Amino acid sequence: MDGGLRAPVRVSATRHAAIASGPRARRRRSQVTIPLRRYPGRLLYRLVHPRSRHHWYDLVPSLDFQRAPDGRWSHVIYRNREVAPLRPHTETTRVGAESIVVVGAGPSLSAQRLDRLRERASILTNGAISLIGSHGIDPLAVLIEDEGFVHAWPHLVTSLPAGTRCFFSPTVIRAVCEISPALLGTWQLFLAEILHRPIRAPRPTPRELTHQPFVRASADETVHFSCETQRGFGSCGTVAYCAVQLALACAPSHLGIAGVDLTNLDQPRFHEGRSRRAPSHLQRRLPSILAGFRLAGAICRERGVITSNYSSRSLVPEDDFPYDGWLDGR
Repeated sequence: MDGGLRAPVRVSATRHAAIASGPRARRRRSQVTIPLRRYPGRLLYRLVHPRSRHHWYDLVPSLDFQRAPDGRWSHVIYRNREVAPLRPHTETTRVGAESIVVVGAGPSLSAQRLDRLRERASILTNGAISLIGSHGIDPLAVLIEDEGFVHAWPHLVTSLPAGTRCFFSPTVIRAVCEISPALLGTWQLFLAEILHRPIRAPRPTPRELTHQPFVRASADETVHFSCETQRGFGSCGTVAYCAVQLALACAPSHLGIAGVDLTNLDQPRFHEGRSRRAPSHLQRRLPSILAGFRLAGAICRERGVITSNYSSRSLVPEDDFPYDGWLDGR
């Protein structure tokens, strides 16, 4: 898997946006990652519930959560049975790590020296969890936001080692329960609630989120960053953004990102083959993703956190996450 030296190859965000608006990209907008069998139920649910509660379908069928006396969600309830406890985020954020790498699943990883990730704490997202088995990575945590990943690659999720710190969104927890609820109890399970999809509460407006004391927002209030992940994560279109929020909650002195390319409209992700690929939605999410990383970069500068981007192909703004050849052998 190790690759030779490469010069940085930066792709213009403007050029990428032009590619993303082309005919092939427009055809892909109809592709989705959630199971088709859930669409009729979701449509019916939306017809009978107000828009502010459309996201409540995330829990249908049979998923619920129980609160602890301190107000946080403390247990997963599935089919009226308690199936797993939810741990407080401080069990991870207080571990202490000077340098953390957030690892996405971009194709740039395929040519890099991934064994080096064992030298630092890492938060693995989606397909990057395959590195646990292939490269012996022992992550600080894994974070999965999209249930579509569970349905597309169930074996990667179900093979996570016992005791792994797993930050799962409600939809991911429901998808795992549909495979085997008992799996949740084998991991250290943490809830990754999404700010704009709160459990059993109406969807807040962007202005309402902006005025939360633990939330930072972009200038136009379209992207939000959570400074208290226990209360929820801001989402901008890529799970790596959620992982950056978790990483900063750990108060590192250095934060790096790897495999966050944002250019793989036509290339398989690191863990995929050309014959089996989940659809990419980067073409419509790119503006908010770039805004999210600009916001994250600004917060890192305020906190004195040094940032790096280990992908030479990445569209993440270099002023916020400058390229570093560490994984390219430099």
